Amino acid sequence: MFDADTSLAKFLNDVECATSIYAFEIVDEEQKELKMMLATGDTTPYAGAVYEVVFRFPESYPFGVPHATFGSPIWNTWVHPVNKQVHFDDSQTWNVVDSLAYVEGLIQKPDMDEFSTFFRVARFWAGVYGHR
Repeated sequence: MFDADTSLAKFLNDVECATSIYAFEIVDEEQKELKMMLATGDTTPYAGAVYEVVFRFPESYPFGVPHATFGSPIWNTWVHPVNKQVHFDDSQTWNVVDSLAYVEGLIQKPDMDEFSTFFRVARFWAGVYGHR
C-alpha cells in the first residue's frame, strides 16, 4: 500500500544522500521535483555546454519511473528531440542518486552508433542550444 508520508520521507533521505555527490536544487519538496545544471566535459560532443534538467519523481517514490526533462534541446539517443524528456528503463526502480547519475552519464558518455555523425550533430546542437 502506498503511504505519501513514507514516500516523502524516503525521497528527502535520498536527496540528502545525493547532495554529497551532486549539485542541484529542490524546486518543490512536496511534488518531489529537483533541478540540476549539468556542465559538459571537453571530451564530449557537448563540450562547453551547460544543460538544465528538471527531475520529477513519482508520487509513489521510490517506486515508479522519474521524469527528467532538459530545458533546451540536446542531441542524444535517450532524449526525445522534441519534448526533451529522458527515456528511463521502466523495468527497474529509480532512486534520486541513480536517476541523477543516469542523466549525467548520458552527457558524459553518450551512446553513439556512428561516432563521427553523432559527434558533429551533437556538437552543433550544443553550440546552438546549450547555455554557455
